[in-house]
Amino acid sequence: MGLPTIILQAGTDRRVFDLYNQLSGHYPTIIWSSTAMLGEAFLYPKAIRLRLNGMKELLDYVERRKDQHFVWLPLIEEEAVWLLEQIAIPSNFFFQLPDLKDYNTARDKRSFTLRFMQDRLTPRLYSPDELHDHFPNDGVVVKPAIGKGAIGRRFIHTASELNNVHSGDLIQERIGEGKEVIGAFFLCKNGEVLAHYQHRRIRTFPEEGGVSCCAETTMIEEVKVAGSRIMKALNWSGLAMIEFLKHPQENIYLAIECNARLWGTVLLSEFSGHHLVLKYIDLCMQMPIRETDPMPNASIRWYFPYEIWYALRSPFRHLGLLYWGGKHTCYIGGTGAGWMRSLGFVFFSVLNPEKWQILYNKITTSIGR
Repeated sequence: MGLPTIILQAGTDRRVFDLYNQLSGHYPTIIWSSTAMLGEAFLYPKAIRLRLNGMKELLDYVERRKDQHFVWLPLIEEEAVWLLEQIAIPSNFFFQLPDLKDYNTARDKRSFTLRFMQDRLTPRLYSPDELHDHFPNDGVVVKPAIGKGAIGRRFIHTASELNNVHSGDLIQERIGEGKEVIGAFFLCKNGEVLAHYQHRRIRTFPEEGGVSCCAETTMIEEVKVAGSRIMKALNWSGLAMIEFLKHPQENIYLAIECNARLWGTVLLSEFSGHHLVLKYIDLCMQMPIRETDPMPNASIRWYFPYEIWYALRSPFRHLGLLYWGGKHTCYIGGTGAGWMRSLGFVFFSVLNPEKWQILYNKITTSIGR
């Protein structure tokens, strides 16, 4: 049947743009959405562009093309949940996910923390009543149990601030700053780790901790071991990212949350030669997992808007961020795109009001730290 067709969601999502730039030279790709996106034909010139109203219509499209194979990438958690709830899936539609119960445990920060707290793999959870009786000197972290990135996360320093905790929030032991996160990335089959790499955050936005705007590859054996234990316990299949922070008093790494989807810096996986996405495609197609030779020290930067924001806000401190990072550095929205399409991605992102709302939400998460 030839090469499988890779399914990507449409939009100015940086992950989709970066993945298209990395994969379209190897595989045919589908970009789909319910409505046309501004600049879509320019940004994704080789892609099959589809107008579909949801996952059901996508599966109907696949069902009608039995002579082709399709591989779905886990970009959106709600799509993954929908797939796991289906009784019948077309035989030519391939993906890797754990079962629904374990997937929901991973994506729900409260369930994830509770599942592994007794093994001291995750930080402690608190109830408001506990904190009224005794409030930790370092404060606590409050964040939505299910949410994207750092949006909605805030630090609370006194019991009087507990009135701002919502019913959907969890209260977690504070063990460090978000900017110190080690990202651990896994490809698994039935709990067995098939591929793994890590990155260390260098800069985040907001600066106190948030989305990674600069990170570099690293490898900490303790993190790998702890993450592998979690993946085995969840009988995980497919891709996942676990975020770790080092407990300053206990001197151990704890998993603060799990991203049960492709992560924002996925470009680094492919650029550095770890190729977890290509290996995921191999796994879906029941092919031998390819051997790769990763570069030893690779980094990723998010030049626009975040590093430009830093340089403009504090030029004497951050002007050096505008310099080219070298041949071992990749750029979100840039690497693999060429100058014209890279500038086009920035241009169409600027015109997208949703992007401005996301930027606003990320800025406001730093309030109260």
